Amino acid sequence: METLTKNNRKQILGKKLFLDNAIGLIAKLTYIKGINYFDTHLNGKSQKGINAVIHINKFPNGIEIKLAKLFKYYSVGIQYNEIGGVFVLNGIHKKLKLVISSEAIEFSFNDSQYSEIIDFFTNELKIIPKEVKNENEFDSIKTSIYAKELFQESTERMNLIIPINDRNKQNNDFNTENENIYSMPLPKSTAIVILGVFSLIISFTPAFFLIGLILGIISLILSRKSNNLYYLDPTKYTDSSYKTIKVGKVFSIIGVTICGFWIIYYTLALFTGADFF
Repeated sequence: METLTKNNRKQILGKKLFLDNAIGLIAKLTYIKGINYFDTHLNGKSQKGINAVIHINKFPNGIEIKLAKLFKYYSVGIQYNEIGGVFVLNGIHKKLKLVISSEAIEFSFNDSQYSEIIDFFTNELKIIPKEVKNENEFDSIKTSIYAKELFQESTERMNLIIPINDRNKQNNDFNTENENIYSMPLPKSTAIVILGVFSLIISFTPAFFLIGLILGIISLILSRKSNNLYYLDPTKYTDSSYKTIKVGKVFSIIGVTICGFWIIYYTLALFTGADFF
């Protein structure tokens, strides 16, 4: 978990894709404890005591938790591989706990927000919250998660017996040789670049620019879906297909932009009766 600034947000959480809509959980949770950076600024007061709200925003490599009040905010970033689990305590007061290593970030929420919160973690972050009956059950699960992380850390340290340069070389050779065996192309990567190319070519033809516009929009929609799949599990798909999608996306953006110019041109010509060329 890292304190976020304008300079390090992209480095820690990744850059949001162009034309992507903001995906987040806006003002549905109430912060209780677990983030020292927030506690320092709250200075013993509660979130509601300073009229602040909590936002959780989705990024390609993790989530941003933001404590916001009017035009001022404080935020921390948590990468997906740091999250040990998400748990919901069903009691008189509903609680959501986000496990990070041996610690837990704790929030409360209203019953009316339950379905939206579960949907965000399940469908957007692909992390299925687990319901627990009480604090004792949660503490037991949290301890087992921490023990597993310690075991994995000790195993990684043992791998240091192999010189770092040799190990990196072995990993790079393995990844290169086995990319086509263990990875697969992103869906519709070829279609995306073909649509993008045709969109760009047709956009230079005034009589058929609407066709170019439609092809470009379809390409952008498909590229967004494929990009989302890639960010969920980059190891599952080949780098070459991801690069193909990026190229197709660039062609589509240029094609759609040129088509937008033709729309403005014909609109002005229609209402003014002028011939601009």
